[in-house]
Amino acid sequence: MKQALNRFDLTMIVISLVIGMGIFRTPASVAHDAGNQLVFFSAWTFGCIISLCGALTFAEIGSRFPCHGGFYNIMAMTYNPATAFSINWATLISNAASTAAVALAGTEYLFAVFVKDTNSVNDLYKKLFCIGIILLLFLINWVGLRMSATMQNLLMLMKIGMILLIIVSPFFISNTHALFDQDITLKSFSLLAFSMCFKSVFFTCGGYQQTVNFGADIKDGHTALPKAIVIGFLVIMLLYLSINVAYLRSLGFQTLAGSRTPAALIVQNMIGEKAGIAFSFLMFFCVMGYVNVCMLSNPRVCYAMAHDKLLPVNFGVMHAKTQVPRASLSLFTALIIITLFFCTEFDKIVNIIMFFDSISFIGLISSIFYLRKKNISLLTDQPYKMKLYPLLPVLFIMGYLGVTISVIRNDVMAPLIGVVVFGIGLLIFYLVKKSNQSSSATE
Repeated sequence: MKQALNRFDLTMIVISLVIGMGIFRTPASVAHDAGNQLVFFSAWTFGCIISLCGALTFAEIGSRFPCHGGFYNIMAMTYNPATAFSINWATLISNAASTAAVALAGTEYLFAVFVKDTNSVNDLYKKLFCIGIILLLFLINWVGLRMSATMQNLLMLMKIGMILLIIVSPFFISNTHALFDQDITLKSFSLLAFSMCFKSVFFTCGGYQQTVNFGADIKDGHTALPKAIVIGFLVIMLLYLSINVAYLRSLGFQTLAGSRTPAALIVQNMIGEKAGIAFSFLMFFCVMGYVNVCMLSNPRVCYAMAHDKLLPVNFGVMHAKTQVPRASLSLFTALIIITLFFCTEFDKIVNIIMFFDSISFIGLISSIFYLRKKNISLLTDQPYKMKLYPLLPVLFIMGYLGVTISVIRNDVMAPLIGVVVFGIGLLIFYLVKKSNQSSSATE
């Protein structure tokens, strides 16, 4: 296989996988659930620390087992193909729903350019517009990995520039707000409100784990992969904590909690209404960046499962010139479009996504115990090793167990939907396995 990515490409992919539209939308949801600034900042700090523990662990996992579709291959080796398939099936559905949800959130910014009240726009029009974005990016990815990665770098640099603009906004707004109300003390901290923030915070911090799917696409993956993950996530942490300070300083806590497009509102207050409109338009391109990177990553999981004969053989074909698994790309694009029509409210979609993610994250990160015990390393005898093992993966698992509890408490339908999807995945696995056995017996 031709290794078409360099370390800068992969670092941009890490940042792109995490920074979608979430940071421009979920701080409002976190503020609403938190109730006060103390809980708000505690939730973001906790989420970033736990996610950093996960990033360091995934860095070692990726270093030990760099391959196409690492998310599936590692779990198949650690557990068994049935468990790996059902979890990755659910993860594909979750990632498709996440992509659709982010695209819908992005349309709120774009439609705000043309209509004052985006709620008055028919949801069908928004979804049809999202499909147009998805199909355009599908064509770009179809052309080749190198072109897609180059476009991804440009879109990500644009998005970082927009985040930096929001971060510096308090210096250009005359009436800034205090970070904390005067009456807030340690007694203002609510453990219940803190836990209710988990789903939105961890949704915004997730995505870096998909980097393990690119292990075979980069030269010296056993060293470049962990460096890209760690550097990328440290940049993300700095940007996230800084932008949340800017949200509170520029808008105030109550305004943030009641806004659906806080980033555009800040730019409008800072520069003027026309600038706010221009910013909303640019947010549309940020959506393209997130959808594009999901189309880069997820088809590689389908590719890996096809090589285990769990999907039709066409899904395991990598185009020699473009380095794109085109059949797998088509499947994932279809899943995005299908889940798009089941998307209703952004926050409800997040509940379902976070239940899926919690199970898959815990399953994949637990593989580090197996990899360490068996001393497994594909390409080198000296893979990257995280410090403070096993404390970091244990902290990550405990954090995501808290996310799971928070999701169940907030929306009982999310785990029920999750169980159904996992069950469908197991059914598909055994049906395909039986079909393969029948074909082998016939031959």
